[in-house]
Amino acid sequence: MSDKSKTENFCEFMVPISEAVTVGEDFVIKGIAINSTTTRNGVKYTAEELSKAAHTLTGKPILKDHENSIDNIIGRVKSSSFNSSLQAIPFEGKIMEKKYQDMIKDGRINSVSIGAMVKEVEEEKVSEDSNETVLVPRGIDFVELSLVAVPADPNANFARAICEKFAKTDKLKDDIEKLELQTGIFRCRKEMNSRIEKQNRRFSK
Repeated sequence: MSDKSKTENFCEFMVPISEAVTVGEDFVIKGIAINSTTTRNGVKYTAEELSKAAHTLTGKPILKDHENSIDNIIGRVKSSSFNSSLQAIPFEGKIMEKKYQDMIKDGRINSVSIGAMVKEVEEEKVSEDSNETVLVPRGIDFVELSLVAVPADPNANFARAICEKFAKTDKLKDDIEKLELQTGIFRCRKEMNSRIEKQNRRFSK
């Protein structure tokens, strides 16, 4: 059994820059965008979904501070692919602005923020005999990569972002159900009052 929740929401998470090297005339940063695992938050990233998503990071511009303007493009993601041995999505990005190359070299910048859209989140049981469930993101689409001043927080990762989005979606569903119930009660009361009023008018004649 599974329960699907449509999100179409943007999730943002930070990952550390694992390596920064000069290759010929290019200054290249490397890292792991995400790997196949089940996190402590109860979010399960499947190899199938990650392999589908991997290519969507390739070619995306590298921005500074999420400022989506031409002047703030400081590089581009050169490659991203699913590594079946690592069960992960490694990426390489080229930083073209010397100012930011120097800041990465001296450690002032050590993380990147990755933005992704998630089409839906499916809640599924760990096993048929268990009531424990996990959240499985479906339709992951990477949309941006940005240099950020704040270091990567291991507690503020994609799993947490997914959980927060799912929780908000569930809360919205609950709010809608409550509103529908309240609306139904209001309509019922309105109908009853209308009938009582009609009956009173008949008796008063």
